[in-house]
Amino acid sequence: MPDSGINILVVEDEPNVRVLLEVLLTKEGYKVVSATNGEEALSLIDQAQPDLIVTDIMMAKMDGFELTRRIRKQPNFDPVPILMLTAKGEPVDKYQGFSEGADDYLTKPFDPVELLFRVKAHLRRSNPEQKAAANILTVGELVLDCANYEARVGDRKALLTRSEYALVHYLVTHHDHVISSRVLLSDALGYPPHVGSSDLIRTHVRNIRKKIEDDPANPRIVLNVSRHGYTIKS
Repeated sequence: MPDSGINILVVEDEPNVRVLLEVLLTKEGYKVVSATNGEEALSLIDQAQPDLIVTDIMMAKMDGFELTRRIRKQPNFDPVPILMLTAKGEPVDKYQGFSEGADDYLTKPFDPVELLFRVKAHLRRSNPEQKAAANILTVGELVLDCANYEARVGDRKALLTRSEYALVHYLVTHHDHVISSRVLLSDALGYPPHVGSSDLIRTHVRNIRKKIEDDPANPRIVLNVSRHGYTIKS
């Protein structure tokens, strides 16, 4: 397959998994740079100029949580999608990963086909041409800055990850409609049928509320309609 011009940074301390990721991604035409821990990844990131990062969580020297936290503090790489790939599968671990700024989460052992689907979905969303033509969208109290992936509610400002932005943008452009988790997975996040779960949407919404709601436990902006989905009211 010809060179896609897309760079992916793989951060994985298990040699067998790291080689598998390198082979899978290289066969798809991506240029892959690998690191064995978070410290090494940070030392390589300027050279790698990644368009997407796949990282394990449990690693020596610097784990995936800390790596994600540090990347999100670097303006040049803050928007880069981060996919966590790990043996830690408890909901609290997923929520911590999203809270640190991860965009997605796959549990080992992973399905290679699903991994590639998710990589492609994140790369599509990170393409500048996929942004809305309008730079600023406003619905009710929510102001969405599409150029900077920033949401504002009153004096509160929050930088969104690419996945969070994709979800908020879809709800804003379909305001006053109740959108199911399955539609958000397919139409907002770009997942193929039967890939991903409603838990992924729930966790992202929970993290979005933490960023933009005055009281995340009693949201006023991103609302859920029991057993039906989510909505933003005008």
